[in-house]
Amino acid sequence: MKILIPGLIVFTVWCVISVRWYVCGVRELCGISQDSANKQQITVQDPPPQIEEEILAEPYQAPLSFEWSSADPITSEEFTEFRDSIKNVFDRSPAAVVVITGLYDPQEINNSDFENLGLARAQSIKQLLLNQGIKRSFKINSEPEDLSSVLGGNINQGVLFDLVPQEVNTTGFIVTEAKNKLVIHFPSKSASPDKDPQVSKALKKLSTNAINNNRNLLVIGHTDNQGEAIENKKLGLVRATKVKDLLISYGLHEKNVLTESEGDAVPLVSNNSQRGRQQNRRVEIIIL
Repeated sequence: MKILIPGLIVFTVWCVISVRWYVCGVRELCGISQDSANKQQITVQDPPPQIEEEILAEPYQAPLSFEWSSADPITSEEFTEFRDSIKNVFDRSPAAVVVITGLYDPQEINNSDFENLGLARAQSIKQLLLNQGIKRSFKINSEPEDLSSVLGGNINQGVLFDLVPQEVNTTGFIVTEAKNKLVIHFPSKSASPDKDPQVSKALKKLSTNAINNNRNLLVIGHTDNQGEAIENKKLGLVRATKVKDLLISYGLHEKNVLTESEGDAVPLVSNNSQRGRQQNRRVEIIIL
């Protein structure tokens, strides 16, 4: 009996130390409440949310204002935030047309060269976005609206934005431009953009600007996820090299054009749709 009691005490102490070592040393949960520990486990186990492709499904009122009978936009910090966020939406849908609808009241005095102030306002916003590097396919429209409640004051949110999806172009090339980048989207399995007139026009312009401003270009080839990754890596480099050859043919020196391939490793959007794969098959030309 004298031996049994000390043995039980030693065993109990050993159990406490073992549990303490497991909780603090292995699980690192000392000083954390049970609720926090459960939350920590849930955070680790939960999969990251899937980001869906964004498009403007309905017309969106932009944070802009106009003076009565004027087509000159009044912008603010709100518009800067709007512009930066909506550019990401535009970039995810390169085949879509951006429709800008200007609102106007028939009572306003129209001193513009357009049929109505709505069209003049839409054109002003289109030019504003182009000047700030958003190179897209724009369409301007107008809608009459009773704005008499602000007669003599500012017309808030005087334009609407809408992104109209277009049929996916699987047989031709699509060219989009940004402030320091030009992107050529390729049809399926294609690697030769040399005979496409819009590609030629865009690359000639880019080459001329690079030469005049003594700039280098980085050409990066991308593919969708169809096929083996190693083959896509090769195809991306072939596409980049074809574009490099065109740039050199338009006057750029070979040493001023760098090429590389990301293959299917850096998609813009999900490859789960034909439209998504079309957006991911691209060559990006970055001005350095």
